[in-house]
Order: sequence, then C-alpha cells, then structure tokens
Amino acid sequence: MGVDYTAYAVLGVKFSYEEFMKPFKRIEETRCCKHSEQKAKFCPECGKPMWKERDMSPDLYEIEEEFEKYGLEIVTDTDSYNVYVGMSTKKEAESYRDKGEAFKVVDDTDVLLRHLEARLFKKGLWSEEIASRFGLWAVMYCSY
Repeated sequence: MGVDYTAYAVLGVKFSYEEFMKPFKRIEETRCCKHSEQKAKFCPECGKPMWKERDMSPDLYEIEEEFEKYGLEIVTDTDSYNVYVGMSTKKEAESYRDKGEAFKVVDDTDVLLRHLEARLFKKGLWSEEIASRFGLWAVMYCSY
C-alpha cells in the first residue's frame, strides 16, 4: 500500500463540498419500532423513539455517474474540501516523463459554460457568483 498522486486540470467551476452537496440532501423519517404509532416521542411498549431521521442523500460517486451522462466530470481535491465540475484531464505521477491526457476539444469555452449552466441550474447550483468561478483549475489529488 502506498501513496498515489494525480494532478487534474479542470475547465469548469469550483464549489465547496458542502455547497455542492446541499441540493442533493434528502432526510427521511423512519419508524424505530414495529408497535402501533402513538403521538408520543417514545413508544410506550418498548421505549424506543417513535421516529428517527435518516440521511438518504446520494454519495458523490452516484452524483458523478449522473453528471457523466451529460459529458461533465466531477473532480475533488484530496480531502474533498472542494468539488470541481466541468471537463478534466489527469496526470498520474508514475513517471515525470509520461504525458498526461489531453482535453477534449473545446472550440468555445462559452459553449461549455452554457452547458454547465443548463445542468447545474436544474440542481439549484447556478448563480452569477458561481458563473464567475468558471475557469481553468489545477487540482492535486492524493490517495493514501
């Protein structure tokens, strides 16, 4: 077991992890026991709470699969403090002589920006402030 480093170049927008995940958050209430439902906080028969909140939010990998359907990639930094959405290329640090991947051809960055806007707007993740974060980002990912 070792340490692997991957450098990414992302043409897209940057979010904090919390900001990106907020629209995907789903909380559901579930019963804690099988006895008949009462208006009390706790079951009078077994003493368990009547209801409990469960986080049913998708993880980042599930969201990543959804975005891939639209030709967009999600990249995170090492500790997932930031999330980058757009087009990316990567370089794994096996040898300094290896060449990294090339970007897919982007004739007009405005086309990519409008594509991002269309997808992110549907998720409640678009504003003028977010649009101002569009650019070329260098991201280092370390798996340890």
